Amino acid sequence: MDMVVKPTQETAYELLHRGAIALSDISSNGVRVDTEYCERAFTELTGEIEDLEDELHALPEMKEWRRVKGRKLDLGTNDQVAELLYDRMGLDPARKTGLAQKRAVDADSLMQLDVEWIPRLIRWRRLGKARDTYLSSILREAVDGYLHPLFKLHTVPTFRSSCSNPNFQNMPIRNPEIGRIIRSAIIPRPGRQILELDYSGAEVRVAACYHKDPGMIRYILDPSKDMHRDSAGDCYVLPPELVDKHIRFSGKNDFVFPEFYGSYWANVAQSLWTSSAKLEIRDGENMRDHLARQRVRVQIPRPRGDRTSWEWGTVHLDGPEPFSWHIRMVEKKFWGERFPVYARWKEDWWDGYLKRGYIDMKTGFRCSSVMGRNDCINYPVQGAAFHCLLQSAIDLNDWLLYNKLDTVIIGQIHDSLVLDVVPAELDDVLEAAVRTMGPELREKWPWIIVPMEVEADLAPVDRSWHEKKEIKLAA
Repeated sequence: MDMVVKPTQETAYELLHRGAIALSDISSNGVRVDTEYCERAFTELTGEIEDLEDELHALPEMKEWRRVKGRKLDLGTNDQVAELLYDRMGLDPARKTGLAQKRAVDADSLMQLDVEWIPRLIRWRRLGKARDTYLSSILREAVDGYLHPLFKLHTVPTFRSSCSNPNFQNMPIRNPEIGRIIRSAIIPRPGRQILELDYSGAEVRVAACYHKDPGMIRYILDPSKDMHRDSAGDCYVLPPELVDKHIRFSGKNDFVFPEFYGSYWANVAQSLWTSSAKLEIRDGENMRDHLARQRVRVQIPRPRGDRTSWEWGTVHLDGPEPFSWHIRMVEKKFWGERFPVYARWKEDWWDGYLKRGYIDMKTGFRCSSVMGRNDCINYPVQGAAFHCLLQSAIDLNDWLLYNKLDTVIIGQIHDSLVLDVVPAELDDVLEAAVRTMGPELREKWPWIIVPMEVEADLAPVDRSWHEKKEIKLAA
């Protein structure tokens, strides 16, 4: 029986109240931006976007569209792009999405089509978003060279924060080129550095505080263990030593986290198969060539009238269908052998919601809205993980003010804090951050049964957010 006294709705309100004050301070501090750089980048992007658009509209397929339709194809309209590729050009979509089974036109799906001009279309889209979504909002919201994003705590059903004017939490990073273009605009005050403090695996750790799966806790506590590496190896039939960072990334983002958040084998198999086209093993062999050589035992569906039975068989993983059967078996191992306690907790948690009509987070917040199964399981984890950061933001902001330091917190992104640091104060700030975000947080909330690990990235003096590099923190 769990004897730890959990926070109540009263303490949840207190966190919300103090959190709103801390986030107001952060917004008031402001983020310095290089507006001259933004204006140059905007102009340069506009030129490249227009050149790409001219090239695309000069293609025979686009000319034929214009002749038949009497207008140019709108490159930014998914339905028109899908009609051109799949109806007029007769291509098979890489995948279909949603209940309506719409033919996918996202970048990963398009890159699987054998069409010479697809990379130019994808680049046109990415550059357009960088200009019209990110650079435009920075230039629109900047006042005297500073942004003051609004961080809010009342708009998200998980009780996470949101952000607007501009959305600082949505600054791109996954695409290296777009990340460089946008994050290069964020700069420190003169003579300072940008520091980012990040909770490593916050949601995984907080989830473990709910389900207490021994296998998950072992992964968290033992640095030699790596569930993303192990899961990637299972998915791609590789020993651990051949799972490099790119293959691990796919295992993490195409399998592990989708499974945690409620997806299932048929969907994750599509994502993994898409990723496999771009992956290589250490000797340079393409992942799909490697998979085609693998012969694995799986359960194969056999139609029986209006029902389907699953029979054991052995197949090569040489296409999306046998690969999906293989991922079904990987999923069974994942939940049945690796994390069975986690799997039971999900069922028990959902049953509890159906009986009571609400769920209570570890941090005292209550979700009583209409929720689907995935919402019910994900909300308490996402909310409580953010509340760990919110409590840390409150405490670190109070510490900075109490000690009258010039270093300030300038932003918050769900599981990370961004600071504008005076170099002479850096060591003290790092020491306080590790203490505040780690042991002191666990003292406040004894329900946290695993360590909360902090990572830090630091940019050189007077250099942009894009130029941050990981730094080692003292234990």
